[in-house]
Amino acid sequence: MLDVGHGLAVVIERNGKGVLFFDTGDLLATGSAAERHILPMLNWRCIEL
Repeated sequence: MLDVGHGLAVVIERNGKGVLFFDTGDLLATGSAAERHILPMLNWRCIEL
């Protein structure tokens, strides 16, 4: 589970393959929560969606 600000992201992973459930929450002027939180974690853990 990832804290993405005003939303929530849950990744279920097995053997390097993952399913992502992503509630974007409110639009923020600070940029994309996916680019800041989700994509770096997926790359770090080598998870392919």
